[in-house]
Amino acid sequence: MITPLGLLLVLGATACYSLVDLVRKMAAERMPLVPLMFWMAIGAVPIFLAWWWQGGAPAPGSGYWAPGVGSGLLNIGANLALLRAVQLGELSAVVPLLGLTPVLTTLCSIVLLGEVPTAAQWFGTLLVVGGAMLLQSGAHASVEERGRHREAVLCMLAVVVAWSAAMPLDKLASAAGSEALHGAVLHAFTALAPLVFLAWRGDLRRLASARNHLGLVVVLTIGGFAALAFQLSALEHVFAGLVETIKRGIASPTSLVLGAFFFGERIGARKVVAVAVMVGGIALVLL
Repeated sequence: MITPLGLLLVLGATACYSLVDLVRKMAAERMPLVPLMFWMAIGAVPIFLAWWWQGGAPAPGSGYWAPGVGSGLLNIGANLALLRAVQLGELSAVVPLLGLTPVLTTLCSIVLLGEVPTAAQWFGTLLVVGGAMLLQSGAHASVEERGRHREAVLCMLAVVVAWSAAMPLDKLASAAGSEALHGAVLHAFTALAPLVFLAWRGDLRRLASARNHLGLVVVLTIGGFAALAFQLSALEHVFAGLVETIKRGIASPTSLVLGAFFFGERIGARKVVAVAVMVGGIALVLL
């Protein structure tokens, strides 16, 4: 069962993540990836902390830290791999690979949360995944293009595994603490990794590369905050696996349109059919 509020929160998260995917590709083509990862994350930390403070700054329970830290570690690798994937591949080819996450997230949720979808929701999830796979398939003209696409796909598969495991952990962490505090922890982890890496290499000056792209960084910061805030709030009302199914079922076709409009990526019959399959899958999930 999906409540109207839960659906609105998922749709809000989806819209924000689609915007972030678009701007992330623009930024990844203009900035070094490690500094970009730092600036994307660090700006949202004080926003989440202000939200947490406004809510009375509740201290997390003892059950928070294991899932909270676990999700934070998974998000470090996922964010760097995602930046590399969108840097190398077409938006309409790599983002739909995230359509694999609903099945893996659902399996993890059954084990960690005891959330079992209905038969129709399972079938809808499989349709979304199948449509996502069809959407990203296709030929690449040159050896160089095939190599870039292969690396982008491998990076995105790493993201799929990490985020599929992180979603149930996010739900456990938010229940034991608060959405606001958990959001701050996740972004702090994501920012700390590139900061430590650059400091270890004695290359902190590379962080200054963001000054020429402040507009993109600001959009990524605010959009990333809003997307995660909506998603963490949605997890209170919707099964974790269904959150991913709805989000990916809408975001993957959206990436097709954004890729064509902003980057001149081609839309063909195969992609249109894939979108139709995914829409059917979403309809089954919402029944």
